[in-house]
Amino acid sequence: PNFNSVNTDNYNGAYAAVKHLVDLNHTNIIFLSGPLNHASIMQRCQGYQACLNQYAKLSNGRIIECGGVSVDDGYRAINAYEKIDFTAIFAANDKLAIGAIKALKEKGFRIPEDISIVGFDDIEWGLHTDPPLTTVRVAKQQIGMLAAQLFINLSNKKVIHPVDIRVSTKLIERNSTARAKKS
Repeated sequence: PNFNSVNTDNYNGAYAAVKHLVDLNHTNIIFLSGPLNHASIMQRCQGYQACLNQYAKLSNGRIIECGGVSVDDGYRAINAYEKIDFTAIFAANDKLAIGAIKALKEKGFRIPEDISIVGFDDIEWGLHTDPPLTTVRVAKQQIGMLAAQLFINLSNKKVIHPVDIRVSTKLIERNSTARAKKS
């Protein structure tokens, strides 16, 4: 409140990612989270929870909170998880998802045949994972242009009230997600 900002619509991006997994008949979807005291991660967690709540009859959810948001953090979190009983992961960012893919493969799981994974941010590394990572694209260039325009307008005193701009995201479907196996 009372600040000017341009941000990603983390909540709806997360909701779309989880809805994609629900639409693929996944019923046990975990959220691989970074620190929940970080605003964007909390917004993504809220989107995850809202989607599962809407489809509560169909889905179960759990949060695995990592100490950070790196590839190593995702790897360590999944590697330490003893009972892999989930069918899908929504990761707070692509780096966590990439680490999770590595740990799951070392445990003998196939992506997406056994476990589907969706990341967030659409970093270039996601194109080079095996399989390529399904992700939520953030419009970084558009955010930058809007922030620059907002700054210019503020400098010229053209903004009277605080402005909070939310830029939409887009789900990018690649090969790390598939229809859940029937149980």
